[in-house]
Amino acid sequence: MTAQATTRARRGGDEFELLRNVTVGQYIPTNSIVHRLDPRAKIVAAVFIILSLSFTRSFLATALLLGLVLLVARISRIPIRYVSRGILLGLPILILIFVLQLIFQGWVEPSGQVYLEFWWIRVTRFSLQLIGVGVLRIIAFIILTSLITMTATVTELTHGVESLLKPFRRIGVPNHEIALINMIALRFVPTLAEEMETVMKAQASRC
Repeated sequence: MTAQATTRARRGGDEFELLRNVTVGQYIPTNSIVHRLDPRAKIVAAVFIILSLSFTRSFLATALLLGLVLLVARISRIPIRYVSRGILLGLPILILIFVLQLIFQGWVEPSGQVYLEFWWIRVTRFSLQLIGVGVLRIIAFIILTSLITMTATVTELTHGVESLLKPFRRIGVPNHEIALINMIALRFVPTLAEEMETVMKAQASRC
């Protein structure tokens, strides 16, 4: 391999290190009180927080819910920096939300306070609030999803989902199959990320 190819491969390796920020499906045993909780309780609590984040439009309420998620991470003895690594993968979504809200939401409430107006972009108090809520919401989703898999093994989560869905078997809900699909998906997320990184680095080294 030439020196130029080596440089490109090294550069490509640094560039594709982003895939190592996949935190979903990686269990971290710290023997904290959160780890010892029943997985069903963690799943129900996570669903409650997700629903609360989905329906609130208040920036303060969203920030408080994000703070609650970070507090749980702190109690779990998992470094906040490590839990937050998945945010890098969600960065394109955050940028997309920022751009779309900036372009379109400023015209939804024309009577609101306008901070800046340039061509079709109109920055208002309403649009800034929606941008803030949207960004915090996605960050909370990413951290919460990572936190669930970091504090419970795939097997525990599978049994938890199967147990929670067991009452719905009477109406034909296949709880075992749903839990099995959940287990397979969580188990192969880190593997898929590593394989993608390997392929992308190999392609970069050939250029």
